[in-house]
Amino acid sequence: MGESIAVEDHCEHHWQYNKPAHASASVRICAFCRTIDGQELMRTLDKYAHEQIAKLKQEPAPMARIQILELPTISLGDDAYETPFAVIVDQCSSVPDVNGVLNVSWERFAKNVGARALMVTPDTVEIPANEVPVNPGFEQFREQVQQEIAKAQADMMNSLKRGRP
Repeated sequence: MGESIAVEDHCEHHWQYNKPAHASASVRICAFCRTIDGQELMRTLDKYAHEQIAKLKQEPAPMARIQILELPTISLGDDAYETPFAVIVDQCSSVPDVNGVLNVSWERFAKNVGARALMVTPDTVEIPANEVPVNPGFEQFREQVQQEIAKAQADMMNSLKRGRP
């Protein structure tokens, strides 16, 4: 241990940038004595902290809505029928890119549930068959549920900002 201190005291630093595979920033390290440039490290950490705080302050993206659209029934013969369906993901902030390539996870999901088709869009798609008739007293209940959801989301964001689960 004494030898490494002596080397560090007499080292003419040869600075190199080192970026670990999992890191988003690099740090200056002497190639000879392995001394870390403390000022550079603090600037990097400060920048990273500001980026993380900015992410927390951003409004959360609205949750995508998943709907099922039944397609015309198909006769398989011998009194067997199949009702194919399409998965509609609307109000989605992550949509196909310019080449039309869908998010792989949505494609996998649609395939796993047996959907014949998949539609992902940021727009709202209303499917009349999916609408549920609402009795007149239900609107008050609906508003109460929405208020509770908004309160839970606000509590969650506050907890994240404070760094507590």
